[in-house]
Amino acid sequence: MKSPTKLLLVAMVMWIGYQIVQWPSMRVLYSAEDKWAHGAAFFAVWFALRWATTWRPGTLALVSAALGGAVEVHQMFLPGFSPSWADWGADLLGIALAWALAAAFLRRPLQVNG
Repeated sequence: MKSPTKLLLVAMVMWIGYQIVQWPSMRVLYSAEDKWAHGAAFFAVWFALRWATTWRPGTLALVSAALGGAVEVHQMFLPGFSPSWADWGADLLGIALAWALAAAFLRRPLQVNG
């Protein structure tokens, strides 16, 4: 599967997941563990982007962090949601953990297209 196809698949899965977690019946399931949910989600986002692209780890982290920030900005416009620096911080911790685990345990040579 080519990288653009993988990236589109990851984008679709993230969009569907984001829609699902906004349902009131779903929010009840994770509201007590909101920070854990943020961290776990963005841990998964980092690895999903790593699978779908040939981006460097820092680029993966920046894109993941930007997505987390976009989620918090979007929450300003959703009834019943409120943006939070703490939520974004949990996103960043999940991203950092993903990057650290990948650096420690996964070795993938950088792919050079040319």
